[in-house]
Amino acid sequence: MRSLLVATLLAAGPGYAMDIIGHRGASKDYPENTVRSVREAFAQMADGVEVDVHMTRDGEIVVIHDPDTLRTTGKKLLVKESALEAIRALDAGVWKDPKFAGERIPLLAEILDVVPAAKTLIVEVKCGVEILPALERILAARGAGRKIVLFGFDLSVVREAKRRLPALPVLWLHKGEKKAPGQPAAYPAEVLRLAQEAGLDGVGLHFDGVSASLVTEARKRGLRVFVWTVDEVAEARRLLGLGVDALITNRPGEMRRQLFSQ
Repeated sequence: MRSLLVATLLAAGPGYAMDIIGHRGASKDYPENTVRSVREAFAQMADGVEVDVHMTRDGEIVVIHDPDTLRTTGKKLLVKESALEAIRALDAGVWKDPKFAGERIPLLAEILDVVPAAKTLIVEVKCGVEILPALERILAARGAGRKIVLFGFDLSVVREAKRRLPALPVLWLHKGEKKAPGQPAAYPAEVLRLAQEAGLDGVGLHFDGVSASLVTEARKRGLRVFVWTVDEVAEARRLLGLGVDALITNRPGEMRRQLFSQ
């Protein structure tokens, strides 16, 4: 298992360029969390993609952000209460544009199959620890040659994920604290402390709360910093200057061109 799934994430340093990660694929222009969106993100030269996972009633891992299917299919099914067959019958493309009719909610295994060798797949766990045994099996069977990273907002879930899959980078997502509407997120020092104490590899933070001092403190604690979700190039340049490890964006191709083209 470990030999298949070890993932090396570059640390910041001279000449370092942060990774560009497609948020749910290339979701600005394609239906999120679909095979087509993921393929397009890699066609746009993304270093990796981020997808979200839930588990169906019959124990299958599907790629979808919300706990139900309403927003992206027009029909409401709770994923955890529905069989895979019912979920796969739904159209997950037409909500974005009629030209995407026929796109389906994919299995995680289908996404893994289209991730190029040596590219990164970030899997955000949107449910509880019950998904982890199935996730471990799928990654062992289909994850070879890819860089797999696990994300999650629930500290207990990512802690258990790291215990079960110690060879994988596992990051704790945190929204920060907003003191007033319109104000940037604030990240208390305990966020980094808790991530370190849990044995995690880093944190995933909302971009507007990320500062030079936060990145410096994360480095001292041996933590990597991923930021989400950034679509404005000026903000991306600021974060690049801070030395964050990876930037998650809805438009990976445009972001790469604007940041790195001479």
